[in-house]
Amino acid sequence: MDSIFLRINSMTHHAIAARREEFVAQAAGLNVTLAAQPSPHDVRCVGAFVNALRIGNVRSDDVMMAQRMLMASGCGTVTGRIAKASDYELLADFGPRPLASEEEVERALPLGLGTWTTSVAPFALSVALPLEVETMQKLFWHYFHSGRVEAVVDVVDRLFDIMRYDLSGDMQAQRLMMFNALTEADDERLQRAAERLSEASQRMGGDHQMDEVGRWLHDELTKTFEADLLLSDTPIEVTRAQVVKEAQALPGKLYRLWQTNVGAFARVIYGMRLPRADMRRVMACLVWLELTPEEEEPEEVAKPATEEADGAPMPVRKGFTDEQVARAIEAICGEGRPLDTKKKWAAVYWYLRWQCNYPVKGSEFCERIASLPFTKKLDPECCYNNIRKLVTLSFMNQDARQLDSVKPSRSDEADFRQCRAVVRSLAEALAKLN
Repeated sequence: MDSIFLRINSMTHHAIAARREEFVAQAAGLNVTLAAQPSPHDVRCVGAFVNALRIGNVRSDDVMMAQRMLMASGCGTVTGRIAKASDYELLADFGPRPLASEEEVERALPLGLGTWTTSVAPFALSVALPLEVETMQKLFWHYFHSGRVEAVVDVVDRLFDIMRYDLSGDMQAQRLMMFNALTEADDERLQRAAERLSEASQRMGGDHQMDEVGRWLHDELTKTFEADLLLSDTPIEVTRAQVVKEAQALPGKLYRLWQTNVGAFARVIYGMRLPRADMRRVMACLVWLELTPEEEEPEEVAKPATEEADGAPMPVRKGFTDEQVARAIEAICGEGRPLDTKKKWAAVYWYLRWQCNYPVKGSEFCERIASLPFTKKLDPECCYNNIRKLVTLSFMNQDARQLDSVKPSRSDEADFRQCRAVVRSLAEALAKLN
């Protein structure tokens, strides 16, 4: 039985980060122990430890083999030796070992969407970058088996630039197969191409690339011709409320992350290793929601300051002029002040909606803000794209003038706390002007 070699990366994200270079210089020959470290991003994550120090994770391409070793060990850990150390990656030798089957790992640590379905039409993800990844993979194998080394190198260089836009498990499996083929080839140029693929894999888990890909999915994929086709291909009887419920049923809190943190969304869905077909189903659902207008709220919710649910009149509010509202916002807006990020404009929306009968629709609210007589350019400015998800949170339908009575859902508590601080500051600023 051959020795099992696994690659360990993520050294910049764990305890070793501050002295990574010093550690790498003397790492060869040290014992390294693996243990499962499941996380919301990756239920199959395997951590690597030197004594009590977590030095990184088994690379995603090798994690299935690591889990097979761990499941067969009987004790949940395995120990090997660091055979080679480079700046950002270690190669560890675990010797010959018994292995559980891949089916056992998949039963114990299932990935994927389960029984999840969506009413939105299938997303034919033929937009440039993901389609090009699939094409480059086909060309790679054609050139590799034809012995066209320079063509293989060119394809790998292109894949290095674009494969991060394909978060599917299919891409990850293909990348590993290409890497293994290149490392077994007796050609220095192909060995360097293998290193290029290895570097691409290492970069995939980094925050910078995940943030970039998340923004691409959220901001660019929604502008494609294929995205527009979703609207015409989806049955006309499908309602937005129906699709919202479907999105909320996605595993891994994907819908919530899509609304609030696109980088974390990309990281979680990458860790799920979905087949491309499932990736397209998820993106179809989310992109369709981005392209469909938010439904108007019922009259009793859309105009919360007019009357109570039982028809009794609400307390008469104090009136504020546009100039007073503008001065109050200027007083709390800016670095080091309560309104210091674009997302916190959702709190301004919440309070002015209740206190001054500002528009309920987020886009109309931003237009109303733009019409105010400010004496200086605001930083941060009010931007609908930054608040469009937050203004639909359920606590926005509760009276912002009665903060002690507001009861946010558990998932909205962090957003509520942030909004509450801005609301109080704005209310105090307006009170001083009245």
